[in-house]
This record gives sequence, C-alpha cells and structure tokens, in this order.
Amino acid sequence: MSIETVSSVSRRTLWAGRLMVIIAAVHLVGFGVASVDAVPEWLGGALWFKGLTPIPEAEGLFWASIGSFAVPVLILGLVVGWLAKQGLPVPRFVPWILGAWVLVCSLLMEPSGFPLGLIPVGMLLVRP
Repeated sequence: MSIETVSSVSRRTLWAGRLMVIIAAVHLVGFGVASVDAVPEWLGGALWFKGLTPIPEAEGLFWASIGSFAVPVLILGLVVGWLAKQGLPVPRFVPWILGAWVLVCSLLMEPSGFPLGLIPVGMLLVRP
C-alpha cells in the first residue's frame, strides 16, 4: 500500500510512528555523542552491579543513551508505522500506556524532551 492510498487515520498513525522514530533517533544520537568518552569505562565493566550506590557519570550516560527507553520507542514507532501502512489499527492500550508513561516522566523531569512524546500519543488517540 503506497502512502498516497493510506486513509487519513492511517496517515496520522503513520506520522505518529515516524515522530516516535525521530524523537528516539535524536535522543540516541544526542546522548550517544555525549557518551562517547564513557564507552571505554562501559567496556571496562563500569556498568556491572556494585550495590545500591550513587550512579557514577559513566553509568548515568549509559542510561541516558543506549540504555534508555529510546530504543524501545524507536521499535514501537517502526511497528506503529508498519501497522499504518498495512491499514491496521494500533491497539488502544498503546497510546494510553505510552501517554501515561510520558506524562509521569514529564512531571518528574523538567526540562526534558518527554513532553514531545505527547504529540504522537495525541495523534494515536484521536479517532475520526
């Protein structure tokens, strides 16, 4: 199915998926670049469990980059886009759960990019 033949609902779903992919990719690239100097520490075992202690910078950079939820959000965005191209609906629980997570994270951490996640969530919640 080409994009030209996709219904307006599917087009909105397709763009919601694309936005999730873009947000996740920007997050991964941005924090990935900031984390390059910490990679040798990661490979040296700095991320191995050492008890419940304050998180060192190298570990924080890991959780902000490849250890973050950006990878699952990227995958979810690709699945949402694929569903739209197939003309299949996204299950209603997906935007509700994603929206709840984004809203809680937005309230707990500011400034952050979390509020951007409300855009694709809103696009998925709107039904004609």
